[in-house]
Amino acid sequence: MTEPEFLASVRRSGPLESDEAAGRVSEAVLAELGRCISRAQAEELAARLPARFGRALTRVDREEACPEPFERFVESVADDANLDGDVRAAIGSVVDAVAEHAGGDALSNATAQLPPAYGEVIEPESVPVAETFTDAVEEASALDGEEAAVAAEATLTTLGERLSQRKAEDVAVYLRGDAKEWLVESHTEDLAVDTFVDRVAARADVPPDRAREYVVEVTDVLGKVSLDHELDIAVDQLPDEYGEVLAIN
Repeated sequence: MTEPEFLASVRRSGPLESDEAAGRVSEAVLAELGRCISRAQAEELAARLPARFGRALTRVDREEACPEPFERFVESVADDANLDGDVRAAIGSVVDAVAEHAGGDALSNATAQLPPAYGEVIEPESVPVAETFTDAVEEASALDGEEAAVAAEATLTTLGERLSQRKAEDVAVYLRGDAKEWLVESHTEDLAVDTFVDRVAARADVPPDRAREYVVEVTDVLGKVSLDHELDIAVDQLPDEYGEVLAIN
C-alpha cells in the first residue's frame, strides 16, 4: 500500500478536499492515537501503514497522557492539523482508512485500549468493510453482481489499454479490489473508439450495443470514485470520439 492510496481512502470517506489536508489530519490523528495505545500496539499498526503515517503513530511523547475527555483529542487534532469544519468526521475518515489498509483486527486490538468515550468516533465495530469497485458498479447501476463484475473487468482492462501507463496509475489509486490491476496491467495501444467497444464486447461476451452500455455504467462510477477529476484529466488525451462512449464531464 502506498501513501497516495492511503490518502485516497481518507478523502473518499470524509470531508477533506485535498491530499495535503488529508495528510495533515492523518498525521495529527495518528500522533494523538499513538499516545493512547501501547508502544507494541503502535508498532504493529504502524508496520501496516505507509512509512509517513507509521512514523506519526510511533514517534510520540509517551510521557504525555492520552487526551481525556475525547473532546480534547478532537481539539488537539484540529490544532495540530490547522483544521476547521467537521473535525470528528475527518477523524472518522482516517480511522476508516486505517481499518481498510491495516486490517480490522489490528485496529481493534489497538483501540481496545482506548477510554470508552473514544467509541464516539473510533469504534472498530462501526468501520464498514471496504466496498470494491465492482460493488460500487452494482450499487449504482442496474447490473447484478456477476454482470457488474464482468462489465467492470472488461471496461477497465480495455481502458487500461487505451490510457498511458501514468494516467492509468493516477486513476487506479482510487480503486479497491481487483479493479486496480485490471486498469494498470495493460499495454497502451492507439485504439479507435469502435475497436475499444469491440474489445469490451469480446471480453464480456456481449453485443457491441450492450458493451457501450457497460462502458457508460462503469466509467460513470469510475469518475465518481476518482477524486480531483482524475478520470477527466486522463481521458483528455483521447480523441473526441471517445466522448460518445465514456461517461465523462
